[in-house]
Amino acid sequence: LDIPRLGCINIHASLLPHYRGAAPIQRCLMAGEKETGIAIQKMVKQLDAGPILAQATTPIDPRETTPSLHDRLAVMGAELLIETLTNTLQEKEQDEDESLHGEPSVYWSWMLVVVVPTVNESTLPGTYAVITPVALRRKLVQVML
Repeated sequence: LDIPRLGCINIHASLLPHYRGAAPIQRCLMAGEKETGIAIQKMVKQLDAGPILAQATTPIDPRETTPSLHDRLAVMGAELLIETLTNTLQEKEQDEDESLHGEPSVYWSWMLVVVVPTVNESTLPGTYAVITPVALRRKLVQVML
């Protein structure tokens, strides 16, 4: 990070500080967000914690899939990067109290309604579950029947 004279920047597929880390697209879809976007940020040693240089937002359609949102955000990211690099850079520190990262909790009560349709159409890393308690397995089987 120290080798380039002006530092390193990252195109992140969420509105930082929300959904830091891996799979921000999947995380916002799982959370039922109505809006997401792109953040251009200066890179630091801590993952996705650097100052924000620019952001752009986009609404999320209720039928949006991971691949379709990924493709839209990729185009937005390229456009925002060019716009950011052609302007004077102004850094905005992230508010740590607003950061969202780590593995989300998946509640089985909404798993079949929200997560499965999103993950079924995903070609990227998504959601998985490890079920060990026998009682939970029986309940899941009953729900699926």
